[in-house]
Amino acid sequence: MLITKFKSHRKALSPVVATLLLIVLAVAATAILWTWVSNMISGATGSEELMVEKAVLATSTKIKIQIRNIGTVTAEIAEVTVEKTDAFCSWKGSKSVKAGEVVVIDVTSEGEFSRGDIITITVTTKNGNEFIAKLSLQ
Repeated sequence: MLITKFKSHRKALSPVVATLLLIVLAVAATAILWTWVSNMISGATGSEELMVEKAVLATSTKIKIQIRNIGTVTAEIAEVTVEKTDAFCSWKGSKSVKAGEVVVIDVTSEGEFSRGDIITITVTTKNGNEFIAKLSLQ
């Protein structure tokens, strides 16, 4: 009886390739873990996000700025500036806006604004975040 042995022509991965695969897997696992942890941390701390909804020229020297907090935490507005090419006015103070709430801030000007002007409004929070909107003065 003749027994033949079949040689397998399979080759194992070389140690260099195996090491490279392990490094790639470790880097991918670290990236996934980092993303997951950073999302958990940012979700726990919340975010400050304000949106300027409209600006209305109430009188010749008063602009009413309507601001909505679309973030997840209470924001503390520290400054609001209104500017166009040749004019500038601002409001400084402290105004709290809870998440989902709308506030109106009166900015006093010197009469250099008129309805239809394209203006840039910058809202700065106590934390130093700036939210910029460009819109037409109503």
